[in-house]
Amino acid sequence: MNTELATINTDNYDLMASAMGMGKPSKSDTNVALPRMKIEHRPIMDTVSTKGKKRQMEVVPGGTFALTDSNGNIHYSEGITFRPFLQRFRYVRWVPFTQPDEAGRKGKFIKTVFSTQDNFNNSDHMDSDGGFNCGRPSGYIKDWKALPESTRRLISSVKRVRALFGVASSNEVLNEKGESSGEPINIPVIWEVNNKDAFKSMGEAVEQYFSAKRLLPEHSMTITTEGNPMTNGNMLYSPIVSVDLSNKISIKEEDQDIFRSFVDWVDGQNSWIKSRYEEKSNGSGYSQAEDDVIDEFITVTEEL
Repeated sequence: MNTELATINTDNYDLMASAMGMGKPSKSDTNVALPRMKIEHRPIMDTVSTKGKKRQMEVVPGGTFALTDSNGNIHYSEGITFRPFLQRFRYVRWVPFTQPDEAGRKGKFIKTVFSTQDNFNNSDHMDSDGGFNCGRPSGYIKDWKALPESTRRLISSVKRVRALFGVASSNEVLNEKGESSGEPINIPVIWEVNNKDAFKSMGEAVEQYFSAKRLLPEHSMTITTEGNPMTNGNMLYSPIVSVDLSNKISIKEEDQDIFRSFVDWVDGQNSWIKSRYEEKSNGSGYSQAEDDVIDEFITVTEEL
């Protein structure tokens, strides 16, 4: 990315809003693991001894945020303060195998490059399988019912992902046993949102920045969750967001470093996907290691 766009310039709102992927409100090293945030829709269970008996009990409730750091440690919190820096979009598709492969995998992920909001809505996007849009037809579909059943299934299998990059923090952190860690957490993360309601809620939150002509890192948002029962008896949790536009955060040099690291990570990811696209479209397949890398970079299991 242009060096100018890898530095937060608060004096050029339009340029920076575009670089951060804020878009306009609508009326209608790549192998380095980036810490991830997601919502745990199911409670975390553990074996607990009570009155001399061991029982499986809920130790972390459903609807809790799970933050996986770069060492693979998972930190849980029922509420998060999130300071966004960057927004991007992509398509992701899970393709199941008819039977497990030699490595025991039951399927594979296909994903597109990351795009800003304007580009995402108005163009096609190379994917890791040598095609575009994870196989999803481009353009507006006038008559859904007129499409062949196979096409409708394919379209339904492609998830639209809003990727939010920012710093997540909490003073009340639990471990996998439901015990307080005793330490606050404050780490840069990627949060890939693909649930329809969550996608909309986070989009509305970002639009508040745009309406106020504020850049993403200039304000934090507080996020909790609300559960809704599903027909299968499970709960689906959606984010409840409150953007604090009253408290403007000054951009410091360490913020510039965080922003640049997010931009570099996205650029590296896109370069990697483009190289996979070229190999696949030329008839070359992936190695097992390359498939594993693709899977590692995608976390779409959050949404039920």
